[in-house]
Amino acid sequence: MARTVDQERNPAMVEHCIAITGKGSPGGAALEEAIKAVAAAAAALAAAKKKGGNLFRPEAPEVRLRPIGPGERGSAGWTVLVRVPAFVSARDAREAALLAAERRPAAKAVRLVPVGAPALRGGGRPGRDRLPAGIRRTRAGPQHRARETLR
Repeated sequence: MARTVDQERNPAMVEHCIAITGKGSPGGAALEEAIKAVAAAAAALAAAKKKGGNLFRPEAPEVRLRPIGPGERGSAGWTVLVRVPAFVSARDAREAALLAAERRPAAKAVRLVPVGAPALRGGGRPGRDRLPAGIRRTRAGPQHRARETLR
C-alpha cells in the first residue's frame, strides 16, 4: 500500500504491526522461533483486547527476507510481522510480548512498528552500524594529535 498525504499528516492512519527482526538463513531455527514468538504475541494481544471489548483476529505471521547484495558482508536478514489494528498501542504490544515471553523467550524482542518503517523496507544494509551524526567522530586517532602539536 502506498503512503498517501493523509497518512503523513495523520499518524493514526498509518498501519502498524508487531514484528521481530533478525539475521540468519531463511530456513534456520532462529526464524522458526521468531515466527512462533510473533504468533504467540499476536494471540496474547488479541486475548487482551478481547477483554477490553475490541475484537480482532490476528493474521498468520508474514516473513520478509532481506538478501545480502553483491560485495556486502554479513548474512541475510528477515523480519517476521503480524499486522494489528490502529487501536493497539505500543504499551499493549509490550504487555502482550511479556505474556508471550513466558512460553516463548524470543517474544521479548517483539515491538510495535509502522508498516512503512525503514526496518521493514530493508533500509540500509543489514549488519552495518548506523550511528547518529552527532556521535560519529570526525577526528580520531593519535595522528590528529600529533599534527596539532607540530603547529
